[in-house]
Amino acid sequence: MKGDREKIEKTADRLRDDLVITLRELERRREVTLDVRAQISEHPDVLTRVALGLGLLTLVGMGVAVFRYRGRDERRSRDRWRAVRRVWDHPERVATRAAEPPVGTALLKKAAIAFLTTLAVQAAKRASVKAVNIAQVPAHLM
Repeated sequence: MKGDREKIEKTADRLRDDLVITLRELERRREVTLDVRAQISEHPDVLTRVALGLGLLTLVGMGVAVFRYRGRDERRSRDRWRAVRRVWDHPERVATRAAEPPVGTALLKKAAIAFLTTLAVQAAKRASVKAVNIAQVPAHLM
């Protein structure tokens, strides 16, 4: 009986030690993963690609803006004549709204919602961590 109990206690101690080692390794990996400076130094090629992509998107956006600006007067004239024709054909629908918002507006709205959702999730995570009393966690688990 006594030998069985000692075996069980030794097994439990060994498993507990393995768990502590695993938790420490997970904590170390978390710190390395969330260290921004280390990630930047380890992955400069990814950072370069992201920067080039953002630069390319900026250039494309500027090109589209210039293109739209140059054709603005012609487009305004054409749109005004279309509006006059619509008013002439359907005077009862003069002040109705568009069926769908413009694509740019809808995209900006979705991006803002995603950003605000991310902020809310981060705030909830921080609040939940602060709510847990760290003093209650055993020293060997930290």
